[in-house]
Formats: sequence, structure tokens, C-alpha cells
Amino acid sequence: LHKVRTSSTHMRIPQAPWDMGKKNKTNKGKAKPKFATLIKKGLDLYSGRNGEQKDYEKAFDCFKKAAAIGCTLAEYYLGLCYYCGHGVPRDTETAVGCYQVAAADGIALAQFGLGFCYDSGDGILKDAEAACHWYQAAAKQGHVLAQYSLAVCYKTGDGVPEDWKLHSFGTKLLLNKGMRRHN
Repeated sequence: LHKVRTSSTHMRIPQAPWDMGKKNKTNKGKAKPKFATLIKKGLDLYSGRNGEQKDYEKAFDCFKKAAAIGCTLAEYYLGLCYYCGHGVPRDTETAVGCYQVAAADGIALAQFGLGFCYDSGDGILKDAEAACHWYQAAAKQGHVLAQYSLAVCYKTGDGVPEDWKLHSFGTKLLLNKGMRRHN
């Protein structure tokens, strides 16, 4: 994972699946699909890695081209660009629209982003139940910030019935994950 500094937070940009050793059984020894090349180039430009200079506008163009050929992961990255104002003027409503497309297709990053927008009321009406729904969807896929956010929802009772037992379990799960990573 790569840290990216936004105006007020640190966000983590994951490496592309083809860079993480995952094997694509249907694409053995063949050229990467065009969208994969576009996403990789976009991530390199977004984060300034692999010899590329940071260029949010060019990164946005790569993500836009990948989304145009049906890549829903690219929709998430378009949403991130709109949310942060990287390469385009900041537009949280458009970001939410992009997150919705990607979240509906099961992209955990987008599910968390959409949950965060519902939680904060940024770009969409604040809706605690919807926030918890999307946090839970991302948490089921192992998204740690979504797991933490869902635990907070259970602790405060926002969007879900207050359930200290579940909150306690979620907190222990996160602490155990953190301990394993740092040992």
C-alpha cells in the first residue's frame, strides 16, 4: 500500500492486483487487459511512483478512459479524484456518484468511501443507516477502516442498535490485526 496525502487526511492507495502476486487464471501469459494498463499508469501518475512524476490530471484521464471501457475500479479512482480535487475541481456529489457505481459492483474501497460520505454528509444527505450498510459491506471484505468505522457505529448506536458486545468484538479484531502486522 502507498500513502497519499490529501488536504486533511492520509489515504492509502493499494497496489494494483497484478502487482500483488495474484494470479489471473484467464489471462496466463497474455497481455494485460487495456483497463489494467490504464489503472496501473493512473496509479503511478497519481502517487508519483515507478519513475512517474505526480500528475493528477493525467492520472484522472487514465481512470476516465478505464471507466469508459467498463472498469468499475476506475470509477472508484475517479471518485477519489473528484472527492480530493485532484486533477479536477473538487466535486463531492460527483464523487459520490462514482463511488456508488463501484460500490454496487463490490469494490471495497468504494464501499468504504460511500459509507464515509453518508456518515459525514459530504456530497450526499447524511444517513447513518446507509453509512453502516456500506461500512459493513467493505468490512466483510477485510477493509480495516470500514471495520473500525462499523465498530464505532455499534458503539454509538448510529445507524444500528447499540450493541456493546459487537463493538467489543470489532475492537479486539482490529487490535489483533494491528498486533500481527507490527510483530
